[in-house]
Amino acid sequence: MGLLRGPLASLLLLLQTQVCWLPSLASEPYLADFGEAEVTLEVGGTDLEPSQALGKVALTGCTGHEMHGAAHGEVTVLNSGTVQANDNAPEFEPQKYEAWVPENTVGHDVQSLTVTDLDAPNSPAWRATYQIVGGDDGDHFTITTHPETNQGILTTKKGLDFEAQNQHTLYIEVTNEAPFVVKLPTATATIVVHVEDVNEAPVFVPPSKVIEAQEGISIGELVCVYTAQDPDKEDQKISYHILRDPAGWLAMDPDSGQVMAAGILDRENERFVKNNIYEVMVLATDNGSPPTTGTGTLLLTLTDVNDHGPLPEPRQITICNQSPVPQVLNITDKDLSPNSSPFQAQLTHDSDIYWAAEVSEKGDTVALSLKKFLKQDTYDLHLSLSDHGNREQLTMIRAKVCDCHGHVVTCPDPWKGGFILPILGAVLALLTLLLALLLLVRKKRKVKEPLLLPEDDTRDNVFYYGEEGGGEEDQVGHWRVRRRHGCSPARDGSVWATQ
Repeated sequence: MGLLRGPLASLLLLLQTQVCWLPSLASEPYLADFGEAEVTLEVGGTDLEPSQALGKVALTGCTGHEMHGAAHGEVTVLNSGTVQANDNAPEFEPQKYEAWVPENTVGHDVQSLTVTDLDAPNSPAWRATYQIVGGDDGDHFTITTHPETNQGILTTKKGLDFEAQNQHTLYIEVTNEAPFVVKLPTATATIVVHVEDVNEAPVFVPPSKVIEAQEGISIGELVCVYTAQDPDKEDQKISYHILRDPAGWLAMDPDSGQVMAAGILDRENERFVKNNIYEVMVLATDNGSPPTTGTGTLLLTLTDVNDHGPLPEPRQITICNQSPVPQVLNITDKDLSPNSSPFQAQLTHDSDIYWAAEVSEKGDTVALSLKKFLKQDTYDLHLSLSDHGNREQLTMIRAKVCDCHGHVVTCPDPWKGGFILPILGAVLALLTLLLALLLLVRKKRKVKEPLLLPEDDTRDNVFYYGEEGGGEEDQVGHWRVRRRHGCSPARDGSVWATQ
């Protein structure tokens, strides 16, 4: 048995292999009695189990295996044992709308559309589905259903351009999630969208400009002209400025957009130039209200000139002064071909007297060799290299010559005795001088006479005079004798004298 509650528009009853057409019934409860068989109602993919019988209803046209028809559409299960069909179409209230949208805005809510539906709320037969059926040739808009209010929310998918089209008329159609079980008219709303003009930023044409410029051009020389266009219809003045110039090589005229050299463009500057390209960002600002600014990128492809000479690497060598092995140096040049290899080399400032320089067959290396014997020391070589464009570069090479044979990495340490011998010689000379001084002093002491004579000689040669003897004349004579012989008077007034 199957219990159904109306109202019903049409229903499919499946009984074993029989499909029966059940016409529209009254809203009163009814009972479909199929005798001994078990009845299951398939409603939108959901089975309704048999329930208690409330009355009997006679079915016609369901005898044998004859198919008398089938219902088209789906019904909705409202609750246990209750079935509802989508037999009411949603209607717009109101049917006409008018909205204003600023240009260039994406995701802007344009308008909310309201509908009414007599079907049960929050059922698939009540929930609305909106679709734009006309007026959006550029695919600028989209519409979705609000999950709670069931309203249609119209938003911008792309920015609108006032200068291209300042008004759009859209036609919106509404249906339900569940299809209609009978043919019903579809409601349509009309929305007129007005685009509001705003001051748009100037646009550089092209946004990224690639030009060629020769490195090393004179300061003030014209590099290029880079200008922007104003999307607005008003005649606005545009001024130009440089936003980012890493090396400070360029300047821009604010009125004409002319770009000129303000420094020396150097292609070989690895800090600012990548793959021969120097990147600069410029600005264009209009005088609108408020002012707006656009940016552009200037890509300068720098062409090479022969402004760098070749350089050897490394610039220090170590070589033996006996059977020396030539020292090979790599040659590098920042310039591109044909301003680079093959290179030529020669020694200058008399460096070729003891040294020789020879460039390899490929022309990218030079070998330095010692021609004559040199004592162990450090020497400076003047090496002149020139490239294929005859750009010459003079480089000083520091050469350390070692007392050794063949190949050497570092010079062997010299014998430390060479420092000791001069010290020993100085010590010996000092000792000799001290010895000579001692001998001279000793000799002088032996030659010097004593100040006092022996006692016996004194008695024989010295006369004694007392205080009472002799007169003044004698005393004077005595003093003369003393002065002549170098004697001194005694304490008692007598005088010692020597014959």
